Amino acid sequence: MTQQPEALRLANLLETDGWPDAAAELRRLHALCAEWEKKAATWLASPEAAQRLNGYRELAQRLNAAEQVNAQLLEALELIPASGSMLGAQAEAKRIAAIAAAKEKS
Repeated sequence: MTQQPEALRLANLLETDGWPDAAAELRRLHALCAEWEKKAATWLASPEAAQRLNGYRELAQRLNAAEQVNAQLLEALELIPASGSMLGAQAEAKRIAAIAAAKEKS
């Protein structure tokens, strides 16, 4: 024999204690919750959900690739000699700022 859900058991108690409106509302909310649980379960098995998950996987792969390229660019920037190079002062300032920004975000 299956046990009655707690919400329905409490609704019965409310009704017995003279709270029929509260009992009806609790039953309504219980039914609504059950409906949403069913929708959630079927949505997760839907083609739309699978398509979204594939999109998120692709996005994660692209992000990983971009992070790898960023790390390679940072490494290359750090290899450029800082002083006495052929870079002008403005280019040197941009190089230093780019290195700092990349290190801050990693």
